[in-house]
Amino acid sequence: MSNLRTVVVLFTVLSVGGIAAGMKLGFLSKFFERPLPPSDEAASEQDSADLAELVQQFPGKIVFDSNRSGSFGIYSMRADGSAVQELFNSEQEDIYPDVSRDGEHIVFARAESNQRTAKSSIWIMQSDGSDSRKLADDGTFPSFSADGSTVYFERGRAKVIAVELDKGGEREIFPAGSKDFGSYDVIKPRVSPDGISVAFISDKKGRWNTWIANLQTGELQHLHEGCEPAWFPDGEALAWIKTSGTNERSGMYRYGLSDKSIKALADYGPPRGHEYFPTIAAGGKYLLFASCREGEHDHITANYQIFVKDIENDKRFRITFDNYTNRWPKLLPSN
Repeated sequence: MSNLRTVVVLFTVLSVGGIAAGMKLGFLSKFFERPLPPSDEAASEQDSADLAELVQQFPGKIVFDSNRSGSFGIYSMRADGSAVQELFNSEQEDIYPDVSRDGEHIVFARAESNQRTAKSSIWIMQSDGSDSRKLADDGTFPSFSADGSTVYFERGRAKVIAVELDKGGEREIFPAGSKDFGSYDVIKPRVSPDGISVAFISDKKGRWNTWIANLQTGELQHLHEGCEPAWFPDGEALAWIKTSGTNERSGMYRYGLSDKSIKALADYGPPRGHEYFPTIAAGGKYLLFASCREGEHDHITANYQIFVKDIENDKRFRITFDNYTNRWPKLLPSN
């Protein structure tokens, strides 16, 4: 009997240890996460009044990706959340949209799955979803240059690639021989409006940190801990996700490049204070982002809802009220 008890205790210890190890590594975590209830939130009378105000002044529509069909696709909607239109939705995962400044084209990534290392390619289409075509293989997280002539994207979590739309061909613009990031991740790059610098996130100095590299001189600047940098249109500041010292695990802050000043852009508390996916739009007047509830974070399954912040008037508008994962909002300017 004593031997049997010893075996049971040992089995229990090993089982608990194995589960803990599995959760730490990630392959068991999905079986032990406490499922969160679907959102039952609805727009209040004040929300509706605010959105009626916003839609009168907002300079276009909002393009975003969403899993509302069961997989991610690219959609557009009015600034009050109405008239949702499916622009592109293949059998794969269509993600990370970006809109050219003139509003004529949308670029996005098309991935085989939602796994971090899934094979993906870069696609471009007209802003109404027509004339879609593949632009490049082996890439993700694309964006346009300020003049719309070039698309930048991430390759292999290690390189920033540029493709000129009228000439074709690819060229590596970073690290491009730099030894500083030879063994570190280079993720979610955004090239500055003047094309001189690239902001990105990396596991150098810890997971994750935001960096800026001068593409002409190779000079590197460590911005701060956090992720997802987004340039202000004047190129004099960045918005990024700060992940420490915030109200609810994350907040959006402005970093001034000349004076290294840090100022909160959107750092709210519960119930929706976990902000991600920033874009600065309309000459710096608006911050577009998504936010989820307390206890959520996963970028594939969490109930992220889209918001617009009027930076000049310090007013936040909630755009969507649904049960989906809505991400990466971008301004589609009116023609």
